[in-house]
Amino acid sequence: MNKLLLVDGNFLLSRAFFSPMLDLQSSTGERTKIVFLFLKELIHIYEEVQPSYALCVFDCPREDCWRRLLYPAYKANRKEKGKDFGLD
Repeated sequence: MNKLLLVDGNFLLSRAFFSPMLDLQSSTGERTKIVFLFLKELIHIYEEVQPSYALCVFDCPREDCWRRLLYPAYKANRKEKGKDFGLD
């Protein structure tokens, strides 16, 4: 039987960003903690579920996103990620 894995990419990225783990950096000083933890969790989920197909989806960062237009309080109580998050 075929399995479809749907992943909330924004959730995994936020989880990685707010992780208490110390920052990781490449030899050139690029921050790599978010990418490392995101991929580590994605691989873990993929190996556990063993899907036939996988899709990772992300919310749009724009203010005119359809969810914000329908519900202005969407994500109103979330912590700010700031420029270090790198998606804005």
